[in-house]
Amino acid sequence: MNVTELRNLLKKQKAGWTIAPGIKDTFTLEDAGKGLSLGALPETPGKPTARMPKLRRAADGQFYPFQARKLVKDRTAVKALPKAWDWRNVNTKNWITPVRNQGGCGSCVAFTAAAAMETHIRIEDGQPHLVLDLSESSLFFVNNRQCNPGDPRYGWWNSSAMDFLVDEGICFEANYPYRDVNQTAELVQGTERTYKIRGYDSTTSTAQMKRWLCEEGPLATSYTVYNDFFAFFRSGSGVYTHTTGGVAGGHAVLTIGFDDNQRC
Repeated sequence: MNVTELRNLLKKQKAGWTIAPGIKDTFTLEDAGKGLSLGALPETPGKPTARMPKLRRAADGQFYPFQARKLVKDRTAVKALPKAWDWRNVNTKNWITPVRNQGGCGSCVAFTAAAAMETHIRIEDGQPHLVLDLSESSLFFVNNRQCNPGDPRYGWWNSSAMDFLVDEGICFEANYPYRDVNQTAELVQGTERTYKIRGYDSTTSTAQMKRWLCEEGPLATSYTVYNDFFAFFRSGSGVYTHTTGGVAGGHAVLTIGFDDNQRC
């Protein structure tokens, strides 16, 4: 399917997203997907996807939205969540570290886990401008994961990344710089410090995710990617929903908020 056909289909189905006018009409979904890597694998049935699930609170009842340097129990309770939340603008501060590029390697899970760690450290320390760059390589390649589709070690699972953050931790990017090619796990100059987490939880409940976003911070998430998503990623605007094309794979991203008005 080319861009002209996709535009017509989006208009016909009254989709909530569009393709930029500057893209050539002959550009295809296959062209859009070239050079973009994925890498999130579906969780193995029966595999635990939580460590310390007591972190969870019910998705109903009172909510305790984020307040800097305050534990949940010390915050002001409210009866309902806000209609929108965005960690790039909470209390007028951007708590999200810069977006980084996984390049041509299926290492998105490691990038998501590192981004989650960086942001949660900023939140826990109450320092939205803290400069922090953690090493995706020290998660991905230390676990003997590899870049290229077809390799039995290709990609990774979100739960495995979280398990590694509990058991081993992550070091600074300066200690193990990322390159988007298969690597042998080796620390360049040793580690100055390693960050770990105490546990993690998981859910497929939208209500629970919203609560966690408001109370705790951004979420490490994954989703199924269809071929039309690449066209949206390249030049789209609006709120993406799958319209056409087959499954291209799975992708992990850091979810930083929601907007009920836009249903996203």
